[in-house]
Amino acid sequence: MAEVRTMEIRLYPNKSQERILNETLGHCCFLYNHLLEGCRNAYAERIRVPSAFDMNKEITAFKREHPELKEVYSQVLQDVAARVDNAFKGFFAKLKAREHAGFPRFRPWSRYDSFTYTQKGFRMVNGKLRLSKIGDIRTAGFRKGWGEPKTCIIEREGCAPHYRWKACLTYTYEEISTFVFDDMRTAVGVDLGLKDVMVVSDGTRYPNHRHLRDAEKKVAAIQRRMSSLEKDSVGYVKERQKLYHAFVRLNNVRRAERYDIVNDLVSNHDVIVIEDIDVSGIRDKSLGKGMRKSYRDASWGKLIGTLCTKAAEAGCTVVKVGPEYTSQRCSRCGRTVPKDLSERRHVCVCGLDIDRDLNAARNIRRLGLQALRWENREMERSPPGPITALGSL
Repeated sequence: MAEVRTMEIRLYPNKSQERILNETLGHCCFLYNHLLEGCRNAYAERIRVPSAFDMNKEITAFKREHPELKEVYSQVLQDVAARVDNAFKGFFAKLKAREHAGFPRFRPWSRYDSFTYTQKGFRMVNGKLRLSKIGDIRTAGFRKGWGEPKTCIIEREGCAPHYRWKACLTYTYEEISTFVFDDMRTAVGVDLGLKDVMVVSDGTRYPNHRHLRDAEKKVAAIQRRMSSLEKDSVGYVKERQKLYHAFVRLNNVRRAERYDIVNDLVSNHDVIVIEDIDVSGIRDKSLGKGMRKSYRDASWGKLIGTLCTKAAEAGCTVVKVGPEYTSQRCSRCGRTVPKDLSERRHVCVCGLDIDRDLNAARNIRRLGLQALRWENREMERSPPGPITALGSL
């Protein structure tokens, strides 16, 4: 089974290339609204809504009436039809499930921020991204992919007139696999928390720096200044750009910290055992707004996803185990020691007195090793072969 990975790179177009990029977005937005209008009219008249194939044929005729659409690569226009088709498919799916369905709406140019090369029309040449009908654009952050390039999504971020551009290159490659050698690998258990984002069974701690709470003061100050200015005035636009940069910096700091944690774990351990938890469910059941904010600030979901992806690429094994009673059970004797969430120490009658999270991490490690031993016994009954890394689970 082929694996899919997406590489995000920064684009630095010159003024003429940026003008062409904005014009391409304008043409795609114009076509999107035109196709959407046809679908809405068909739905209102209770006739069959055109499919993506029907809309592609309509694009061919529509380009004769609007020659400016010929300045856009053909597959980029076909992706616009696919977006309209997906919007109505989602609308009908919600209606069928008797859910509240928002009718597909028209898009203004300011909110149409991406276009896609679905198969061809893009490639990397001497460190630059060559786009059909646009040219060679300087890039940063490109790493040579070992798979087959499939799609390229060009995205516009930020506020006018100072946009940021990036490209998301999608690659497919054969599934990564590794062999299991019991006598050559080390295993650790990882417990997720709020005070410390991760506590490892070997005693290593990765603190939660609470970047969101630090950024809130700066964001609130910018928003107060924006509220006193006239909308779309020169001062308002400057403050809006500062607000965008504040959120970008928050996202970049979080991502850098997340990759540092994952790199440390993957570099030092071959088997990583984590909790199989419902992050969104835990966040929704948390006590109070402040605690929910702490869960969002910890970014457990993105951290687990990054760990699974990078572990699979590095040939490590990620095992997910149930989190039930990992904090209550003693990691030395196995007794259950009930405790509230406010109790941060694990004290057992066997004499073990350690941090609650460290005790949970050791229990998680034990459960993961038990799961691997069971898997190895199952493998002994079947023909030998490579074991797929569980990092993709």
